[in-house]
Amino acid sequence: MRATALAAALCISAVGFSATPNALAAIRKNTNIAEQDLGSALRVLERDRSIELIYLSEDVRKLRSPGASGDLTSEEALRQLLEGTGLTFRVLDERTVTILPVSLPASGTAAEPQAAERSGFWHRFHLARANFAEDLTSGGGEKNITSTAPELVELETVQVTGSRLGRVGDEGAQPVLVFSREQIQRSGQSSVAEFLRTLPEVSGASMVEAPNGSYPHTATVQLRGLPAGRTLMLVNGRRLPVSATTDGSFANLNAIPEAAIERIDVLPQGASAIYGSDALAGVVNIITRKDVDMTTVSAKSGFADGISDRTFSAGWARSWERGSALVVGEYYDRTALFKDERDTTRNLDFTSRGWRDLRSTVCNPGTVYSATAANLPGLNSTTAAIPEGITGAPTISDFASTDGTVNRCGSANLNTSLIFPADRYSVMATGDFKVTENTTVFAELQFSRLHHEFFPVVYLSRALVPASNPYNPFGTAVRVDYEFDSALLGNPASTVDEKVSRAVLGAHGDIAGDWQWETNVWGARDNSWTTFVNGNPSFVPPELSSTDPATALNLFTSGAPASQDVLMRYMSSGLVIRSPRNSWNTTTGGNAVLRGSVFTLPAGDLSVAVGAEYGREQYENIGLRGNFDVSRNNKAAFAEVRVPVLARASSEMLTLSAALRRDDYSDFGNATTPQFGIEWYPFESLLIRAAYAEAFRAPELYTVYGPGLSGLISTSTLTDPRRNNEFINGYTYQAGGNASLQPETGRSVSVGLVWNPTDSGFRTALNWWKVSMTDRISAFPSLQLILNNESLFPERVTRAAPGSDGLAGRVLDVDYSALNLGDIWVEGIDLDVSYRVETAMGTWSPSLRATRYTRYDALLNPSIGVDDYLAKANTDIWVPKLRATAGTGWNLGAWSASLMGRYVGKYRDYNPLNNGQYLQIGGRVLWDLNTAWDLGQDSSFRDGLLSKLRVAIGVVNLFDSEPQFSASTSPGYGFDGAQGDIRGRYIYGDISIRF
Repeated sequence: MRATALAAALCISAVGFSATPNALAAIRKNTNIAEQDLGSALRVLERDRSIELIYLSEDVRKLRSPGASGDLTSEEALRQLLEGTGLTFRVLDERTVTILPVSLPASGTAAEPQAAERSGFWHRFHLARANFAEDLTSGGGEKNITSTAPELVELETVQVTGSRLGRVGDEGAQPVLVFSREQIQRSGQSSVAEFLRTLPEVSGASMVEAPNGSYPHTATVQLRGLPAGRTLMLVNGRRLPVSATTDGSFANLNAIPEAAIERIDVLPQGASAIYGSDALAGVVNIITRKDVDMTTVSAKSGFADGISDRTFSAGWARSWERGSALVVGEYYDRTALFKDERDTTRNLDFTSRGWRDLRSTVCNPGTVYSATAANLPGLNSTTAAIPEGITGAPTISDFASTDGTVNRCGSANLNTSLIFPADRYSVMATGDFKVTENTTVFAELQFSRLHHEFFPVVYLSRALVPASNPYNPFGTAVRVDYEFDSALLGNPASTVDEKVSRAVLGAHGDIAGDWQWETNVWGARDNSWTTFVNGNPSFVPPELSSTDPATALNLFTSGAPASQDVLMRYMSSGLVIRSPRNSWNTTTGGNAVLRGSVFTLPAGDLSVAVGAEYGREQYENIGLRGNFDVSRNNKAAFAEVRVPVLARASSEMLTLSAALRRDDYSDFGNATTPQFGIEWYPFESLLIRAAYAEAFRAPELYTVYGPGLSGLISTSTLTDPRRNNEFINGYTYQAGGNASLQPETGRSVSVGLVWNPTDSGFRTALNWWKVSMTDRISAFPSLQLILNNESLFPERVTRAAPGSDGLAGRVLDVDYSALNLGDIWVEGIDLDVSYRVETAMGTWSPSLRATRYTRYDALLNPSIGVDDYLAKANTDIWVPKLRATAGTGWNLGAWSASLMGRYVGKYRDYNPLNNGQYLQIGGRVLWDLNTAWDLGQDSSFRDGLLSKLRVAIGVVNLFDSEPQFSASTSPGYGFDGAQGDIRGRYIYGDISIRF
């Protein structure tokens, strides 16, 4: 009964208080609460302002709030949220407000006593007004409020990432990280993936258009350092289609327009019991905007030395009594950053740093080599660098000064651009319409088009130039290394184009009591068409043998080697190889969910959700990688339950949750994944929680059904341990799809606490976690590994019959197609501390977020066993020991700012130096600064066009910290492209207008 008495006391104490106490009316804060369900909007305001809003659930249920925006007091924000809802509010004290209909009856019935008994966590449940009758005095505007016994009504739950059931309050058994649109904008990052890459929970090795990666035009994130593709990407809780150009490995986050994002939820823990396949490491759920009655236009432009990008976006939203609609469009383009624009990659001779000389002899001008063991005619060596400045036909004397030397330049294996030029545009539309009082239909549509280019190095390696070539001064055939000027060849470029389209159509509604249903169908397609352009260094064109100076190639010059016509003919005849490819990944499906309370326990309602899902995935490919069309389907059934065990007036509460899902695939079989959670509040401001989840990842269609590849190896360096390590020659190899692959599986455990003292503005969360992954699908590191462990992979080696020598038969064939090989164990601790304090100089919000990895072990090679990959950089899997962000936000009237530091702990370099020692790199902080001015909140611009403007400027990598030297060739040459930012200081400006 304590809660009932307290509620009554609050009502009585309101008599004589002014209608708007100073705490609600005097302090202004930048507010941006999107249009949404009224109950959800009120909860956001409560958290942001540390106030208690008291209302009946039935009063706000099914109502929509238009949102609130601007530099507002709590009173002003609440008025905006309630606009058009038929509700008003009355202030009880400086931290408590009751919300009630504009026309309120004077009397009502009292609540049942047992309702009050169940309300133990009254601050976590909305105390409802029972029936307040007001009588404003005629004098000073004070209000007299009388009431009957207050009725206590529980807070309505809200849907969250990682559950099909809602929950009461901000926290649950699993830690879900929520990043608002404002936080994303303040980061200054140019894409969703770049923002996510800054998070401590995300491995810095996540692919963000890495210059030398396998998929340089794509972007994804890797939670907890697990390999790419083990983090599920969602949009509004539904799958983003995997990219066809990555062979279906993972979704391309570049397809998501930043302008459409309201927030991003990150669940860094397995979640297959809710979402099915791919959620081994966790889930990234992108929630799109739901603005109401607005038109916005914005432009952003940024630059660093040698590179720039631009983003233009526009949005339109309207709502009416029975529905709403929103359309957002965005265009982005970026110029290239070339390797000769950075000192790190301009000169790849790292011998002065104790490492290797990575420069190539394939240069312009190039190098001449003797075609025999004899010296070049007229010289004292077998080599001679082609001098700078030679035009026309050279003479042997021109090479006297370069006798015995070679020209060296940037590596021919490195693309000429470090960051590729790109342009992409996206359109996203959402809408809903209330068909009846209890049924609403909704739809989502998305179309994105992406275009990327990257430029190969076109060269000849040891090309044989006959004596008949009129430009050959040696009178005998010689060999030449030569790199062509791409501009003379018309700048041949590999192109990657990608179209992503999504459509969702669904409906949801209420049945009886609190039971709700939802069903939806979806279709998504990722279509990628690529033309990979590569030089053919071994190509020997007839132009090299031509005796006519007008048509012969001159590889001995530092100028143009031939006329433009000859060069273009030369290029099209085989110097450049173009490999086209067109591929599609298509997913279709649907599901149905039913959720509600089964019965009421002493501590509250036992809630359940049950449902079923059907999906089909198809992968088609034409051209490079073979022609094939494969598909599979899966059926799933799932259930989830939430059981309140204890809720007492002493503010203690214990809740258990569980989920179970079974997926049946048409190819590999089935997977059953459970999930369990517990939440315990020993007292009102402290949550202790724990969760356990199992997860799986279905094999990629290409990995299972991809066309077989084979070839003959006549000579090799492989040895046969079963034949006294003799060299193996004349064998065949097999690669391609493996129909025997099984799904990857994983487990995750977390235990943590959240301390959030009431009205303090302080919050801290500490979370220990462990993630494991088994049966990783990967290719063999080498053919020799198979031969060295033949007893583990007997079906992979085919031998001839044993001979008379008593040894095993000779190797005839080796199969190194992908298989389930490898286990990974990762463990660590997350810390999240934030504080919000309001002062006369504005609102300050310092924060610290850190992930300390304590273990990263993996079994990837049976010959080595379990190995430690913690803070040991490599091109596959690893994590630094520590990743952290720290900084503060500031808000005062129309102005806001943030300063954030990003820290990566020390780690061992990729490769050893020449002395066998590894560098320790990392241990640095990059600082980002953002400032914004909302003119509409400035008293000087209350009206007119300027009042609609918001202007922001910022700097990423404020102090222009260059990437540290790294003994690395991938994902960067001489620097770590996974951790460093080769752009350097990046300055941007952003202007938006809202009508």
